[in-house]
Amino acid sequence: MGHCITKCVSLFILLFSVHLQAQTTIRVLSPPEPISSDSVRLMQPEYSPDGNYIAAAGENFRGIALLKQNGKFIRWLTGAEGAGYRFSWSDDSQKLICRIFKSDKRRRQAAVAIIFVQSDSLRLITEWDKNIGVPGWCNRSKSVYFLHHNELQRITIEKTELSEETRWLRYQNLGNLQPFDLFAYISADRLVVQDVRNTYYSHIIYPGRQLLNPQLSADQNRIAYEILGQGLQIAHKSGKPIIDAGNFHNASWLPDGNWLVCSREQDDGLRIVASDLYAISADGRTTIQLTQTDNLLEQQPNWSPDGQFIICSDHLQKRIYRLQIQVR
Repeated sequence: MGHCITKCVSLFILLFSVHLQAQTTIRVLSPPEPISSDSVRLMQPEYSPDGNYIAAAGENFRGIALLKQNGKFIRWLTGAEGAGYRFSWSDDSQKLICRIFKSDKRRRQAAVAIIFVQSDSLRLITEWDKNIGVPGWCNRSKSVYFLHHNELQRITIEKTELSEETRWLRYQNLGNLQPFDLFAYISADRLVVQDVRNTYYSHIIYPGRQLLNPQLSADQNRIAYEILGQGLQIAHKSGKPIIDAGNFHNASWLPDGNWLVCSREQDDGLRIVASDLYAISADGRTTIQLTQTDNLLEQQPNWSPDGQFIICSDHLQKRIYRLQIQVR
């Protein structure tokens, strides 16, 4: 009997220690504080890869604003309709890729555009068309991909001349090519992960379901995405195993690929009444609540490149907030 009690106590201590370790793996050092002006309504903030800037969408995703890393407003990069919806930075932090819209005689058309941050210029890289999907970068930001009439298209932005030695090495290793620079996209009810050489391809099909927000981890081994009405899913790049993480949205990866930050929202059927941020481990086993605020509706979080800060937007005020995080 005594031996059994000792084992039970030991088991309790072990479980408590694991729980405690899980809860202290990520710690909030400072609560959400506003860093953008209340005179400019912004949403969906995203750090540049070098950490020097923040780009953020205007209200209703109209336009993209450029801010310093401390939230100080610099200028509007564009005021185009739809530009702020799921724009993305290039690897060198010099460009943004986005989809913009125009309406003409009851027709709404879209085009893919590149914004050059330093020169403050915008260049269309497609014709106007009503069936153009959200673009993204691939091939180390030397190419852009998007869906056109539900067919994958890629446009090369920068051409790289390969040395004769590199060409020869690639020729010798054609049979042993490893997945290179993966990118992910959604085509109808299918989530696709592939590489720029077309040597790697995997997909997950959800018949009749709507998929949203595919996000590859920096090491390109895992992908997070949402199923409308079901919530966040985490999968290996091959499509298995699939972890149903629960009712979370707008996931952003910690740069080391071990954690995600996302939002959990509550509504009354008409409007959002509560929203807070959570961290979820890549294996889906640990969930840590990061915010619990009554006066803020934190959404669209984004992790800083050094992993020390998380920025987000408040659904009501349309301001950018920042909290400091310790990951250990």
